[in-house]
Amino acid sequence: MIFKGKIAKLIPVIALATSATTVNAQQSEKDLSFYISGFADYYFAHWHPEETTQQRMGESLGLGVDFGYRFNESFAARLELAKLNLAIESTDNDKSGHRVGVDALYHLGTSGFYLVGGVKQIDVYDSFSAVNVGFGGYLEVADNWTVNTEALLLKSLESNDYTDSALKLGVSYTFAETKPTQQLAAAPAPLDADQDGVADGQDDCLNTPSNEVVDNKGCTIIEERQVVERLEVLFEHDQFDVAPHYFSDIEVFAEYLKNDDVTAKISGHASSLGNETYNQELSVKRAEAVKAILVDTHGVNAANILVAGKGESELVSQDNTEEAHKVNRRAVVVVKLVEQVKKTK
Repeated sequence: MIFKGKIAKLIPVIALATSATTVNAQQSEKDLSFYISGFADYYFAHWHPEETTQQRMGESLGLGVDFGYRFNESFAARLELAKLNLAIESTDNDKSGHRVGVDALYHLGTSGFYLVGGVKQIDVYDSFSAVNVGFGGYLEVADNWTVNTEALLLKSLESNDYTDSALKLGVSYTFAETKPTQQLAAAPAPLDADQDGVADGQDDCLNTPSNEVVDNKGCTIIEERQVVERLEVLFEHDQFDVAPHYFSDIEVFAEYLKNDDVTAKISGHASSLGNETYNQELSVKRAEAVKAILVDTHGVNAANILVAGKGESELVSQDNTEEAHKVNRRAVVVVKLVEQVKKTK
């Protein structure tokens, strides 16, 4: 028959669409949604058009439309309307009719397959009701567009006890926006304006320079470092008066010593010329002369200054020259300071 040729072309298409759904393992999740499908319908009837004839109804290749509603990922319902054009076997005649039905669908997760069951009202010569069961599959080809295929078995609820079968191939459109796959967003990084590794919410010292090392509160780490300051005052031969050009340097040291936690050691020295005992006394006078300027002129606490005479015991140069004698006639002020410095990277 003419329908056999048509269905022979249709079955490979249906089989291909069904197999394609096996690779559609991750369907897009949609909101509660309404959809509409248009389909081509191959229907094979197994009943007589009239009780008095032995002629049987045969194949129908018709068209139809489904109106469905997807409640959630698993369940859906639909209304089916189909136009039938049934051939009468052993003749060239056919008979038009229609089929109306309501189905419930159960989707098998995101596999692309579903089960279907429902009731149909078939009206060709006479009207009768049938229940149907079957399975189907769908392949999403674009946002909200799917290709569907379905196989059904229909059992009459009337006394005639007819059993029919049907294959459907259609295209559906869903009236809902596809939900994008939700990704867990990375937690935003805490704001750290000065980029010192401590978030602004826990940073007690905002805007620290980038080259400084900070503690867990974002403040620059302060380190204590001992610094030794040294001043050398030279004297003329057999003299212990301090030359005026040293006064500004001595004033700087006076500022150090205004901190009672800071002490100074002043050692006096003499050259190797002359009597050793005399030179010892002279070295003490040179140290005391520098101390006097610190105490009397700048108000430094005398208790913070230790004076010692070294005489000829610590010569800078052993040479018996005028230049050597000049550098040996001296008083040396040594101050040890504790300096606070910023720790840097």
